[in-house]
Amino acid sequence: MAARCLLIAAVFAFSGLRCASAGQMVVNEEYGFEATTPEGFPTCFGLSGSHIHGVYTRLDGKGCDDPRGEAYLSFWADYNAGFKPSVRAYMSGSSACKGTRPSRVGVRLSIGGLPTWRCVRKRENGSREMVLVAATGRWDAGFETTAPHLIYTLSFGTTEQRQTADQALFDAFRGSIVLRKPR
Repeated sequence: MAARCLLIAAVFAFSGLRCASAGQMVVNEEYGFEATTPEGFPTCFGLSGSHIHGVYTRLDGKGCDDPRGEAYLSFWADYNAGFKPSVRAYMSGSSACKGTRPSRVGVRLSIGGLPTWRCVRKRENGSREMVLVAATGRWDAGFETTAPHLIYTLSFGTTEQRQTADQALFDAFRGSIVLRKPR
């Protein structure tokens, strides 16, 4: 059974603590999600300033602090601070989707059952990256916008040689994601 790792941003931000045991259920109340990383791989946290926005794991045997490798799983949540009117508009400005044409995916690949868009990029080194993006919620009444409030991004990097094994890990990771009302 996966260990539970409750993400409380203030504790991690001020202590500098990084959770790094393998196969954990990660709960992020601020952004309203939980996800379980696969057993046997490091559990790493995506930080931005003093906030923990997401969780990722390396599938290539590298640790959390190594520069991004070719094989990884990542789930990131953020406020739509740019007030992008749609997921597609958000993705068109994303460096991860540069040079691609995002397309809508079906329920099988969706993030938490939300309408989800995907882009896939092949890199010069032969690796490939798939990015799935979904949005939910509305800003408080004081904001004069109809833009979605939260953006969820699920990324998967792999190589041709690793594709089959990594795809199974991605499917399990994506399937573990549960979205809840943010705190």
